[in-house]
Amino acid sequence: MVGLLLVPLVAISAFAVDLGADRSWRRQSQNSTDSGALAGAIVVGSGGGASTARGEAAEVAARNILRDQSATVTAGSTYTGASTCAGAIPIVTPSLSTTTCYTSTSGGTTVYLAVANPYNHNLLPTANSLADDKLVWVRACKRQDHALGGVIGQRSLNMCTDSVARNTVAQQGPTIYA
Repeated sequence: MVGLLLVPLVAISAFAVDLGADRSWRRQSQNSTDSGALAGAIVVGSGGGASTARGEAAEVAARNILRDQSATVTAGSTYTGASTCAGAIPIVTPSLSTTTCYTSTSGGTTVYLAVANPYNHNLLPTANSLADDKLVWVRACKRQDHALGGVIGQRSLNMCTDSVARNTVAQQGPTIYA
């Protein structure tokens, strides 16, 4: 009887551990992409160029996600318009935007990032048909391993978080939109 109950108990425990790890990573990653987008928006608001803003956003986001302030962030290709960042996790870049793809690795964990500035998103309150040079978009993705996943044939999943920030003089600082 105990042997029969042990299998479901172990499966439920593995599921709980996986769910907890996913939620923890998603929370950490969301906070990190928010920080990266804000850092990029601050650069834009202080007169920095788009390339500098994208680099700063990627560095802040990656180093916070990896919890390693010395992690190296490597820039990849830059695209204007819709495309896909190459890598283990393909990230579709937004249309009407200029996006740079980045990777960063620390302690065996690799994070893939895409950062856009200027950025256009038709759901934002100030968006129009042109990209807004004050908006900075950050997407961070990584492969999340799962203990129970091996049993059901899906050992790991791609997990991503996004954030958009804008800096305007009238607001006296950056604001997170999404």
